[in-house]
Amino acid sequence: MTFSGGVFDLILFGIIPDATGFATKHYHIYWLGAIYAVIYYFAFYYAINKFDIPTPGRVDGNIKLASKADYQAKKTTRGNDRSARVELLADNLGGLDNLVSIDACITRLRLTIKDRSLVQDKALTDMGAAGVVGKGTAIQVVFGAEADIFKTELKKLKK
Repeated sequence: MTFSGGVFDLILFGIIPDATGFATKHYHIYWLGAIYAVIYYFAFYYAINKFDIPTPGRVDGNIKLASKADYQAKKTTRGNDRSARVELLADNLGGLDNLVSIDACITRLRLTIKDRSLVQDKALTDMGAAGVVGKGTAIQVVFGAEADIFKTELKKLKK
């Protein structure tokens, strides 16, 4: 399988080999998929109702689907000035002196810090981070695609 096990995989690893003489028996996926669809439906239906898991459109409360106007307003609130955001990020991480090493993967800013108590998790989430995880002096701030940009800018500031 490739990444998702979807239609592409069915065609590439099921239908095409079966058509060229390899007995993949890809037709089993259709009835197996129908059985799993029923199982998933009832399992999630039960879990959502039993544990009262809030889902959009089902519960009145803080859950709301965002409109384009909501997204634009939040984007404007965050600010478009990258250097100001990077300075704010550095402050929320306890200052540039608190940063020992700076790295990033696809979605996470990976940091080694001196003092964890100086890191302001709430302020980081307020500026757009999906979360802050880590243990001891190694933390990861989940920013999505911005993580690599923040890494580069923080390294420039640190120099």
